[in-house]
Amino acid sequence: MSEEETGDKRGIVDALGEVSWPKFIGLTIIVCAMIIAAFYFVVSGIIENERRSIISDADICKGAIAAVMGKPYHSSVRSGGTNSFGITELSYVRQSDNTLWEFRCKISGDSVVWATKDGPWRTRNGDAEILWSYQPNRGELIIRQIFSDGSSSSKSFRGVRAR
Repeated sequence: MSEEETGDKRGIVDALGEVSWPKFIGLTIIVCAMIIAAFYFVVSGIIENERRSIISDADICKGAIAAVMGKPYHSSVRSGGTNSFGITELSYVRQSDNTLWEFRCKISGDSVVWATKDGPWRTRNGDAEILWSYQPNRGELIIRQIFSDGSSSSKSFRGVRAR
C-alpha cells in the first residue's frame, strides 16, 4: 500500500474521529428515522396491496354509491370497471323517472372519494367522509359515512365475495 493510500485511509478515520458526540448522535437519529420511514412505507404498501387484493375497487365503489344513494348493492348500481388511474365508473337508473345517474369513484386506503360523472370530487368542507371495511369470512362490505356535524351512518352489504 502506498503512503498516499495510507494517508487517505487515515484521513477518513481522522475525519470520523473529529465528529463530535452531539453530531454523531444527531446523524444516528436521522439515519434511524430514515430506515424506520422506509420500513413503514414498504410494509404499509405490502399490507395495503394484500388488503386490496381481497376485494376490487369496483366492488368497494359500488357499495359506497349504493350506501350514499340509498340503493341496493346487488340490483341497482352497475360498475363500468376501474381504469388505469384507479377511477371506477358507476351508474344506476332511478326508477321514479327512469333517468341514468353516473358517478366516478376512487379508493385511497380505507377512504372512498366519489363524484358525479362531470362534478367535483366530494372532498370539500361539509362533504361526508366515506370509509370502507371488508369482512372476508362473512363476505360483508361495510360502508361508513361520517358527516360534517360528527354524526355517522353505516351500511352493510352481505354476499360481496372476495375475488
